[in-house]
Amino acid sequence: MAVENTTSTIDNFSLTSKNASFSLKRNEDLALVEITVQCVIFCLAVIGNSTVLLTLWTRRRKLARVHLLMVHLSSADLFVAFCNVLPQICWDLTYVFIGGDFLCRFVKYIQVVAMYASSYVLVMTAIDRYVALIHPFIAHKWSSRKVHYMVAIAWSLSLLFSLPQLLIFAFAKRSDGQYDCWATFEPYWTLQLYITASTLLIYIIPILILIFCYGCICYTVWKRGRVGEPVPTSSGRSWSDAQLRRIEQCGSKSSLDRLDMNGTAKDPKCIMEYPVLKLEQCK
Repeated sequence: MAVENTTSTIDNFSLTSKNASFSLKRNEDLALVEITVQCVIFCLAVIGNSTVLLTLWTRRRKLARVHLLMVHLSSADLFVAFCNVLPQICWDLTYVFIGGDFLCRFVKYIQVVAMYASSYVLVMTAIDRYVALIHPFIAHKWSSRKVHYMVAIAWSLSLLFSLPQLLIFAFAKRSDGQYDCWATFEPYWTLQLYITASTLLIYIIPILILIFCYGCICYTVWKRGRVGEPVPTSSGRSWSDAQLRRIEQCGSKSSLDRLDMNGTAKDPKCIMEYPVLKLEQCK
C-alpha cells in the first residue's frame, strides 16, 4: 500500500511526516501574553545589566578579576536582550518575518549566539570562582589576561556551535503561500538531533558544570568554617603576597625534606605562621 507524504507546519518549522497533515494558527491571546512577558524580560535585562555596567565603570581602575567577569556577563546578557529577545518581540508583533534570506539567516544565527554566550560566560565565571576558592595558589598566579582568554573561549564556542543556524533557516514559502523565515528539517530525525544538541550544549552541560563548581565551593566554605580556616576572598586568596610566597617556599621542598618519621612538618615556621593550612599545602 502506498504511503502518502504530507507536510506539517508548526510556527517557523517545516518537516516531512507520514499520514499527517495539520496546521496551527496563531492564538492572539497567547501571542499577547508572550509579547508582554518578553517586553518585561527585555526591560528588566536592559535596566539591570546597564546598571551593573555603569557601576563597574565608575570603579574601572580597581576592578578585580571577578569584576571583569561580571562586565562580560552583563554584556552577554545585554546581547541576549537586544539580539534575541528584541527581534523575537518584533517578529511576534508582525507574525511574519520582514526581510530577505540573508537577514533571516543572520537573525537566527545571532539569536542562538547570544544564548550560547550568556550560558558559557556564566560557566567561565563559575570556573574562575571554583579555582579562586578551591585552588587559591593557582588563582594567585592568574592575571586579568586569563579572564579575557576564558571569555574569548566562551564566545568562540558560541560562534562555532551556532553555525548550523545558517544552514537550517531560510526565507522560504510556507504552506499557505506566504514567505517567512523558516527552518526545514528533513528527514524528521534531524529535528530531534537539533533539539537534543541545543538542549545539551545550552542548558544541560552548563548546568552540570555550575552544579559541580558551586557545589564544591559551598562544601569548601562550609568545611573551612567548621574548623576555623580562612576562606579566600573574591580575589582568590586569604593571605598577602608575602605570605603566599612563604607558603610556596614551604611547599617547594621535597616531600622527604618536609616531613619527619611521624609525618609531621619539620619546618616550625610553617606550623607557627600558618597553622590552618592543610598538611599537603605547607610542610
